Amino acid sequence: MFERRPLFLAVGIALGTLTISGCGSSGGGGGDSHQGVHTPSGASPGVGASQTPTPLEPGLVRVAVADSAFDVATITNSERVIDRLDVYTGSADVSGVDEWHGNAVTSTITGGTLGNARLDLLKIEDSQGATLNNALDYAIGEAANRGARVINASFSRRLEASDPRLTFNGVTSATSYQRVVDANGGKGGIYVVSAGNTGSAIDTQGKPIYASQPGLYEMMLIAVGTTTNGDIHPSSSYPGDDTQLQARSIGTDFANRDVGAQGTSISAARISEYAAGIVGQWPHLTAQQASQRLLDTASQESALFQQSNCGASGTLNCGAFYLGQGIADIDAAMAPEGDLVVSQSQRVADGGAQADVSYLQLSDAYGDAVAASGVLENVVAFDALGRDYAIDLGRNTQPRTARATQLRDQMQQMASASPSYATTQTAIEGNYRFSTSSTAYGELLASRFDGTFGNAQLSAFRFSGDQPSPMGSYAELGVMPMISFQAGSALTNAFERVDGVETRYALGERLSMTASHWLVMRPATIKRSART
Repeated sequence: MFERRPLFLAVGIALGTLTISGCGSSGGGGGDSHQGVHTPSGASPGVGASQTPTPLEPGLVRVAVADSAFDVATITNSERVIDRLDVYTGSADVSGVDEWHGNAVTSTITGGTLGNARLDLLKIEDSQGATLNNALDYAIGEAANRGARVINASFSRRLEASDPRLTFNGVTSATSYQRVVDANGGKGGIYVVSAGNTGSAIDTQGKPIYASQPGLYEMMLIAVGTTTNGDIHPSSSYPGDDTQLQARSIGTDFANRDVGAQGTSISAARISEYAAGIVGQWPHLTAQQASQRLLDTASQESALFQQSNCGASGTLNCGAFYLGQGIADIDAAMAPEGDLVVSQSQRVADGGAQADVSYLQLSDAYGDAVAASGVLENVVAFDALGRDYAIDLGRNTQPRTARATQLRDQMQQMASASPSYATTQTAIEGNYRFSTSSTAYGELLASRFDGTFGNAQLSAFRFSGDQPSPMGSYAELGVMPMISFQAGSALTNAFERVDGVETRYALGERLSMTASHWLVMRPATIKRSART
């Protein structure tokens, strides 16, 4: 729970009085559902769908924080606050009675290591300092209308669906929920809420939000508080036996020493920062996709996931019972999913070549110009989720051997007085034939083993990349050595060694079918290719 704060801010003042998740351990109030209508006095605040979001630079993300009140000047990195709104008055004055909680939550987001969140602060505290369910429902919908990709609500009991009769500024709670789902051109907004600080399983009071608002549920992240050793914090609420809550729950830090606060309010703020980091890097992702990425990559190294004696049955996995999907791991969430692919068409969905097996072999005329120019140091590759990554393919360029060096080596191999002179030895025994080509140093240049079985011939071979293939017509015919026959092909010159097998099947006197499979090796790297 947050320290230095009273146990309750206000009690019993209207419908849906809330308890801030970091301010007490009770889990919040509820109120009388018949008192769920708020109509602003005086002029209408005039906020809603007409609000035009402030354009942001690429990589920056609009994150809304709906909280009691704020003292903007004392927020960490306050320059990252780009918008403000009092949902009661429509003004930009968000100061009020309880500024401390809003400041702690906001400073946790702006003080994180990612740094791409730009905050829209929505004050939901009324003039007496009360925070109401219908005001908070309205605020999250208004935040979505204002272009928020992530919406932080560090309050307890957000996992209960509000009474459908609740309204605020003439907008029902159900309409506000739907605004989050429909926001940002249909991508929606990631809705981050606190698990609560009861130290017990979350109680949805028989009104789970996933039952009445399935669309919103799929965009939610439920922040659970953890200790430094990866255990559930004793004051944090947790999903318990509810598998639906487990599916959207994720753990992270319960405390932020920099702002002197603790509670699942801090946990929610940290998760909001992580969600903004993913959306900022890949804005094409929907709220459901981006939030799911955090859940899918959550760490399950906690000892709790090694135990299965929790829950009412005594057989439930304790990690799922307390932490849901695990502890948030932003590095894993940002890492590529599957193989990185370099697109070979105008559509990523059409596929391409795997980045780790792509290389470029250049004519001697280029020298090292391509590698030195750096043009391949920032190539775009895509993972299985369609997320783009900048990779360096500069090391995957392979210039051919310098022509002068190549010719010298070829002539030395032809000269019988040279130690580089290649000698060939052949042994035949029945249906088997073995031949090798080596230098006077004993360095093996090429070898080949053949076996004939009826109409089929099976061959295994090995040769240095700068040598002609022993399976080629020159080697098979044994004609007089000539410079034009002495070098490896353009395909193999860049490789240290080529190993392979080849099968031939005679279909007649003048027709046969051949299949050849190669394993090529270059220094420190092995690549595979095949031809038929």
